[in-house]
Amino acid sequence: MKDIENWIIVEIDGDKSGRKAGFYYYSQDPDYTIHFENVVNESEYNDNDSIREINDDRLGPSYAYLYSFINVSYHKHFYDNEKVILYYKDIPLFSSQLEIIDEGRTTVVPPEFSNRAYYIKNSFRHLMYELMFSLRGLSHSYEAKEMFERVIPVYTNENELHQFQEYITSKGYSDFEVVFGSMKEEALERLNLSKIDRIDIDNIIPNEIESLAKFVLENKNCVFNFASMKSQNYDLITQKLQKGKMLVDWLAEWRTEESSSQLVL
Repeated sequence: MKDIENWIIVEIDGDKSGRKAGFYYYSQDPDYTIHFENVVNESEYNDNDSIREINDDRLGPSYAYLYSFINVSYHKHFYDNEKVILYYKDIPLFSSQLEIIDEGRTTVVPPEFSNRAYYIKNSFRHLMYELMFSLRGLSHSYEAKEMFERVIPVYTNENELHQFQEYITSKGYSDFEVVFGSMKEEALERLNLSKIDRIDIDNIIPNEIESLAKFVLENKNCVFNFASMKSQNYDLITQKLQKGKMLVDWLAEWRTEESSSQLVL
């Protein structure tokens, strides 16, 4: 899955689900294939279910990381009626529902969830996340990836996840859904210092969007909440983004401290 260049697309009339779509095979060992299937039969969908606005209140704070992304055209549509499956011969090795945004230009394998979003580097989920950006990502897709990873921690392995979790818990971190009021001490201070910028996306003009997208990309520490301020979940989305940014920044600092400690030893 790391060997991205050797995944080849095949256009066919019907894949494993009978849907008219292509699939990918690994040219170095064609027994490995990647297929895409509908989560439910298309006939069971109506327009309101299969295609939603990104600011549909039904999406809510669980998808907070999606609202950290903006491009020059400002994506509005959200699709989640498709899944990706990795096969070895006829054996499914990994599957995940997909989140498709930016009018189909960006396909996201969603992160792991507990009360927070994260990836484990080189896990099936993370590798497929990387692969989808490479195989199906169109214009602005890598901008989305850059912005997502400012609020979604990517841990080196499960051991690092658990060590970091123990460390931040000792500093007053709590993983409860209620972001404010559930932390204390150093963790609360860090949370309050994790700035999430706000923008009235409903009233922004195209030229301003282009300038803003460029500004966000050039300022690596910058995170905006690009959800509509009219959303009933706006404040919760902001808090989720704030918590995610805190964890990403804290993880980077902790790694530096751990590396320094190892050098001293």
